[in-house]
Amino acid sequence: MISTAVLADDAGDVAAIQQFWDEYETYVVAGDDQTWIGFYDPEGIQMPLAAPMRNYEAVVEDAKTWSVDDVDAMSIKPMETVILGDMTWSMGTSTLDFTANDAADQVEGKFMTILTRQDDGSWKIYRDISNSDK
Repeated sequence: MISTAVLADDAGDVAAIQQFWDEYETYVVAGDDQTWIGFYDPEGIQMPLAAPMRNYEAVVEDAKTWSVDDVDAMSIKPMETVILGDMTWSMGTSTLDFTANDAADQVEGKFMTILTRQDDGSWKIYRDISNSDK
């Protein structure tokens, strides 16, 4: 069984990571692709389900061709957060409710994300992998 305990010494950093995920959810549901892209480090790599690995530039280009306008709700629940100086990993589950072709659907999945602390103290996605439970 996966522990839901936070594995970090700095409660402030853990709270910042939770806020990061809360804001990420908000911008995806709002359909704000441009702000969503800002969650990625310029050296970030995304490893999406059923698609090739993408660097930051490819994530930006891909975001121009898709829309999150049909996302009705999103929930990201970190189950483990480990802070290692200016890097952290966050692992957990996610749920995405959306409408496609006039039909509602839900995707439940899991993720493992490495984030890096930026010079201003904020966090950005450095490596990101997620997949569906279906």
